[in-house]
Amino acid sequence: LSASNSTVKAYRVWRLKAELNAHLHRLVPIERIKDGCDAHFIDPEKLLKYILPGILRRHSVTGTVTVCLSGDGRNMDILRERSSVIISLKIAIGNPHETKYLFPIALARGKESRENIELIMARLKPSLVRVSNYGIRIFQQRIVRVRWAFCSDGKFLLMALGLQAANGKFSCPYCVLKKDFWLTCFEDPNYNPRNDLRCAHQLSRR
Repeated sequence: LSASNSTVKAYRVWRLKAELNAHLHRLVPIERIKDGCDAHFIDPEKLLKYILPGILRRHSVTGTVTVCLSGDGRNMDILRERSSVIISLKIAIGNPHETKYLFPIALARGKESRENIELIMARLKPSLVRVSNYGIRIFQQRIVRVRWAFCSDGKFLLMALGLQAANGKFSCPYCVLKKDFWLTCFEDPNYNPRNDLRCAHQLSRR
């Protein structure tokens, strides 16, 4: 056997990968959600502390860093009705179409429902709030301010905010204007959609 195909080298490579995975798991552990849904997630704050120093040093970034948060559902097997929900974050540096700085932070087995998204976001929210309020401390001294941005589709964004999905009977989450009655509603001179707003403020008063 040549040196490149030797079992000794293959074992060393496998051993090195195992050590790197174990080291990464200690720094950014993968946690599991057992109550309500079968999901795994990692702490966004711990992940950013691990990856931001190298990214900022490479691109010489000194100001506020924008981190995009996105999520979507996937049909893994339509016949067996298997689906999953994936939440990822992306460092908004460089080409926005590149996936170099795209990191999955949560994966759940199940449909893209409000219940599953609320359970996952409830675990991620404390970390997201801490990062938004206090930033990320890197290089022992420097604190990097992080600005969060949603980059998902309307359905996921609305459910993450506790509203109904955009494909519901009322297509707009802020009014009672039905998607199949919008012409007749506007043709009625006495109809004022602002009288029946369904925003969070109005819902809290009911």
